[in-house]
Amino acid sequence: MKYIIVIMTIMSSLASCVTKKSSNEEVKNYVEKLNKFNSNEVLTRERIENENDTTLEELIFTNIYTNIKVDLKSTDEDYKNQFRKFTLPQQTFYSTLTLERNVKYFGFKGYFEHKQSVGQFVDYAYKGYKELGLPEISNTVNKATTLLKSKQELPNNSYLNLDTILLNQVIEKNSSKE
Repeated sequence: MKYIIVIMTIMSSLASCVTKKSSNEEVKNYVEKLNKFNSNEVLTRERIENENDTTLEELIFTNIYTNIKVDLKSTDEDYKNQFRKFTLPQQTFYSTLTLERNVKYFGFKGYFEHKQSVGQFVDYAYKGYKELGLPEISNTVNKATTLLKSKQELPNNSYLNLDTILLNQVIEKNSSKE
């Protein structure tokens, strides 16, 4: 989905270039950007330094995601083995960001239940938030994990309060960075 949005954005930019009768050089630059985005297996220091601050997080996430070699036939164990090949900072980055994104769109319930679930990395996210100096978020993640491990039949909205708390904490964390 994210590739479609990027491609559409670049295509609209290309269309505006054509309407403005801009040079072939501008078109080449946009095509080069698209190719760089799609070839995200290697992330160099130069690429990180030249990246816009607003898209840096997505660049790093996409790089990690691109280098996780799993498919629909892969098991959670395959996914875990791919995850383990990354450095601790990469694991922290990936596990905390996927937790935030999944809770935003699917709640903790979806985070824990999807096939090839990133929920299996919840312990990395929990430790990552602690290491990042975000104990409130770490505590919320711990509460959701405790609820999951309680093994009792839970109503569908059991995590709803924790979803809201986590998302508010993430918004607060992000606004304090600016």
